[in-house]
Amino acid sequence: MTMTKKTFLTVVTLCWVCSLVGFVLIFTTRGQLPEELQSYVASRKQPHAEPAWADVVVGWQLLKYLFAALVANVCIYSLRPWARWLYTIVAIAGWLVILPLGHDPVVHTLWVELASGLSSTLSGFALCAMWFVPEVRDLFRSGTESVASPPRL
Repeated sequence: MTMTKKTFLTVVTLCWVCSLVGFVLIFTTRGQLPEELQSYVASRKQPHAEPAWADVVVGWQLLKYLFAALVANVCIYSLRPWARWLYTIVAIAGWLVILPLGHDPVVHTLWVELASGLSSTLSGFALCAMWFVPEVRDLFRSGTESVASPPRL
């Protein structure tokens, strides 16, 4: 069984769709949380007189990450040879970027967690495919549709 260019790019697209759906669900499903959790989430949104220096630094880091993620995904779709490295670095950086944001417990509905989990799983699948599946790895060398590999003896 081979993986085609279309299949690989569909996996990458589904990863982004799940991420965007999860982001939208964060705001649209908050009302489905139990009363106690809703009040906890509301209490964590205390407006500050002015942002702390650390908040500004984290905000800039997040913006730089989002820009790099956009560039990496555009390059993945155009099958640039160096796009595999950039996508891998951005994926790993994505895990590191969220660490400073995790001071408190995160409260979401199961729908948000489902979309987030699917996105992470698909991202991991895309990473594995671009590094370990010969047909996909070859796409980044040639930029063309894969053909079935001859059987190995």
